[in-house]
Amino acid sequence: MVLLHGPGNVGDTSPVGLHLPGVYYRGGGAEVHIFVETTVGRTASLRQGWSEEELRSGYCSHFAFRVDDLDEYRKRLAEHGVPLVGGPRVRGDDVEQIYCADPDGNIVELLTQLDGHTAERRRREIIESGQSVPIAPSCC
Repeated sequence: MVLLHGPGNVGDTSPVGLHLPGVYYRGGGAEVHIFVETTVGRTASLRQGWSEEELRSGYCSHFAFRVDDLDEYRKRLAEHGVPLVGGPRVRGDDVEQIYCADPDGNIVELLTQLDGHTAERRRREIIESGQSVPIAPSCC
């Protein structure tokens, strides 16, 4: 992702000409806009209250990013003190999922496609570690 506009960048408008506080990234065919609160605490007041089970299993509103290597992201999240709120879980279509929350409480899923052998090994590791969560159905 390339930072298009944000703190420290030249210019005072987003790529679409809006004057909003935040940063704008573009990479490949995706564009991500991240805005900041203009009133402290506003985001927290609007946050959905998910149950522990909904978070643990990923059955909550969230957005997802497909990544090449979940281990790299698990390590980076741990280094920054970001706990996982859900997963790990390997779906029936051999996709492994983990969930964390951003500072505003939005749930973020990170997922990666595994080959069949690795998926089976990860399922065993997850069960043996006691971290197992319900197995999600295969995708459509």
